[in-house]
Amino acid sequence: MKQMSAAFLIVAAVAAHPLAQEPAQAAADVLGTWAITTVSPISETTNNMEIAKDGDKLHAVAKGDAGDLPYDKAELKGNEVTLVLTIDYQGSPMTITYTGVVDGKKMAGDADFGGLAQGTWSAVKK
Repeated sequence: MKQMSAAFLIVAAVAAHPLAQEPAQAAADVLGTWAITTVSPISETTNNMEIAKDGDKLHAVAKGDAGDLPYDKAELKGNEVTLVLTIDYQGSPMTITYTGVVDGKKMAGDADFGGLAQGTWSAVKK
């Protein structure tokens, strides 16, 4: 009986451990084409963005009237997404960092315009 009690306590301790209670969070599905709207202090623009996977890395490309522009970084951790894009702003490069959350066929969050301004963004999967 003592052996059974000790085994029960071990099983109970393992089951009570926080890591045992939380299943690993699956990464959200961001692959595909998105209509992304960026709201800055001076304008609101909507373009298409395509996200693809190459091995373990995500690659995003902005698609607009001026052509294709690859994102510097596309990263997904669980449902948290980070996108980094460098654009030409009045003849100088500006790096925009998008951080947000994926929720099914939508994602949204905050945009940082090179530390000069803040804005928001949202995207809808096509």
